[in-house]
Amino acid sequence: MKYISLCENHLFTKAYASGKRYRQGKITLYVLPDRHASLIRKSNPLHEKVNRVGYAVPKRGLGAVKRNRIKRVLRHAYFQLERENAVKKGKIVVLAAGASAQSAKTPEIYRDLAQAAKRAELI
Repeated sequence: MKYISLCENHLFTKAYASGKRYRQGKITLYVLPDRHASLIRKSNPLHEKVNRVGYAVPKRGLGAVKRNRIKRVLRHAYFQLERENAVKKGKIVVLAAGASAQSAKTPEIYRDLAQAAKRAELI
């Protein structure tokens, strides 16, 4: 299934401002109900709700290669979370990593993400 990523800045800002924040280890998870989930569901070929996911990594002190690596690790951890658990759909989810995540491996990020998702009642 194709995943929908957040591209618009106003959705990131909305998630930061009015979404619930769950901090765990090296990541912060922002969760916000998606008001346009039903419209996206109609355009989806499988006609199911999906989560729109965004990945945020700070620019300060990190080069492009390190930022892209952190985003790849975050993306893989989220896909693994969806594969192994029944994740609630119809949400805007923003995964924000700190600069300390540059040395983290995928299992460590996945563990932090799974704990934050449980606290957020996503799984």
